[in-house]
Amino acid sequence: MKILAAFEWSFIWDNRVELWEGFKNTMKVSAIGVAGAFVIGLVLGAVRAHRIPVLNQLAWAYVEVIRNTPILVQIFLL
Repeated sequence: MKILAAFEWSFIWDNRVELWEGFKNTMKVSAIGVAGAFVIGLVLGAVRAHRIPVLNQLAWAYVEVIRNTPILVQIFLL
């Protein structure tokens, strides 16, 4: 049996500092995203629960737009 490709672990070891920095940045961005989504969801949920007419309609529209557009379209718009 012939091996067509082999993984070079030395590449990982040689670039471990950059990979670790990238991992830390990814965790920071993920934490900020989760916290932001939690706050937005909490605020929109409270607005919808209290049924303030104008705010309720704005919250409804926001939820409908976010839920009914594909994530790729949202990424392009951002």
